[in-house]
Amino acid sequence: SSFSELWAFLWINMALFLPGVLLRFRDRPGDLLNRLLAYPSLLLAGALFGGIGCLLVRGRWRFSLPRGGSLLSLLLNSFGVLFVIVGRWYPKAPEDSKTCRRALGMQAVVEWVGLLLLFCAGAFVYWENAIFYQVATMAASLLVYRVIPFMPFASFGGGRVWAWSKAAFALLALLTIGLVFILPRWF
Repeated sequence: SSFSELWAFLWINMALFLPGVLLRFRDRPGDLLNRLLAYPSLLLAGALFGGIGCLLVRGRWRFSLPRGGSLLSLLLNSFGVLFVIVGRWYPKAPEDSKTCRRALGMQAVVEWVGLLLLFCAGAFVYWENAIFYQVATMAASLLVYRVIPFMPFASFGGGRVWAWSKAAFALLALLTIGLVFILPRWF
């Protein structure tokens, strides 16, 4: 079921994330706690906004966790590079059609918007609370991953948007670059 896949998505990602966090932040317990709170928040927000995207494009969808990629995620996280195992929403009856590509692309855009909102919220108030700083920096990485349309990053949603609409992809890429790399310089 989608609920059990979502539950597995959260636990597997936390298990793969934890070794790197413990190695990098063992001397700074406050940073450790903030990262441990920010990370599942972003995972849940991505899944939640992805689910909202499914409702907006209609149809029957299911949440699914890929069966591979854990070793790559563990290695990158151990070296301090945020890399999640991406759970995705899929139509229950997928097809290779323009309509399905549109639905997948629009669902990925809604998920991107959710992460963008979290990034902006974190970027605007990060000086007030360290957890918002962690949310903003982690969300920035996930947003950048979402605008890379080739593997292994295509699984973050950029491949779906690219397959649906090159214009929508270009807009998302420009917004991501502008907001992630230019907006923080103003603060």
